[in-house]
Amino acid sequence: MPPLPEDALQRGDAPGLHITYATDEFLLATKLVAQRRKDAADIVALAARLDMGSASAADLEQVIHRYYTDQDSLEFILGGNDTDREIHLLALRAERLLTNSRADAAPATPTDRAETSAVRRRDRPTSRERS
Repeated sequence: MPPLPEDALQRGDAPGLHITYATDEFLLATKLVAQRRKDAADIVALAARLDMGSASAADLEQVIHRYYTDQDSLEFILGGNDTDREIHLLALRAERLLTNSRADAAPATPTDRAETSAVRRRDRPTSRERS
């Protein structure tokens, strides 16, 4: 896990007790790097909250690099020393996830051809009606 960013929200609920809240962007960065199957819905939701639902792979790479700044930690987390390539592949995968989630959320709209054929079928008598 990367170090907490300076802008992490801190609230003192009691004397001596400090609770630190991670920002949505920080959480997105950690989910992008982990990219477990169970993180998919969180990635989509966090991207939407950050107005990044249409983010490109390059945008997502920037989010990762903003929080994961230590090269040694990245090599350990990603399990190799070609971290730029690994981060690029993670970002591409997340970009596809976001694209697919938008496609799944879009209402189905029939094409003109589909509407025409559906109307034509309704107007055509059935075989029983013809006899």
